[in-house]
Amino acid sequence: MGDPGVYLRTRRIVWDPPADPAHSHYITHPTDKFAVVFRTATGAAKNFNDMSIFEVSAAARSALGANLVKRVITLRSGDCYVVAHSAQSLTHWLNTSIMGGIPVTPSLPKDVSTCQGVIHNVHPRHYNEIRDCILKNPGSKAVLTEQLTNKYGRVTGAVKVTFASTSLPSEIRISDDIYYEVQEFVRPPLRRFVCQVFGHGARTCKRENRCASCAGPHYIKECTSSFYKCANCGGGGP
Repeated sequence: MGDPGVYLRTRRIVWDPPADPAHSHYITHPTDKFAVVFRTATGAAKNFNDMSIFEVSAAARSALGANLVKRVITLRSGDCYVVAHSAQSLTHWLNTSIMGGIPVTPSLPKDVSTCQGVIHNVHPRHYNEIRDCILKNPGSKAVLTEQLTNKYGRVTGAVKVTFASTSLPSEIRISDDIYYEVQEFVRPPLRRFVCQVFGHGARTCKRENRCASCAGPHYIKECTSSFYKCANCGGGGP
């Protein structure tokens, strides 16, 4: 499964909307066939970035049906992207006007012509050679590669590959005997490292400091506790 230090520990994704509002498409996951974007209504007192990801998920499942929701994603724009298990859910979802007390305008997202995958167990010393083989192979449809790093900034054995396609290939073949299995690339979740809450950044954060180690009201560099406590669920050590 590749280097355990790489940022692929969660299936929740946070995506940026396009810089130009006129281009109202969102980058969708290649397997997300049924999804709806819930845009916060103009003039609303708050948006989904003012809520934790757990609150957004609970609100979406309550408003849309717990058995119908496959995945809930918050966008940095303050909107919410929800994936359904089947197309039958979309008709009901597109008539939703309130979710979690927030007035919303639902719409279907537009796909784009690229998707991203990841290959594992690529030795850093062999990266340049493998990159050239991938990009120069017209059959791979790869247009960009990027080495992934862990939380300490060290290069791992994982490489993110962008494909000029709306679906991922099952593998990338370097030669007749060497190939890499392509897996879905999942972005790390948006997290504010002062309050430790997922789903929002520094710009919208109004919460108090929480230690990432003991959940106390201080920065982690000031922590003297020998016990671990999750700042989100209150659970014990990993």
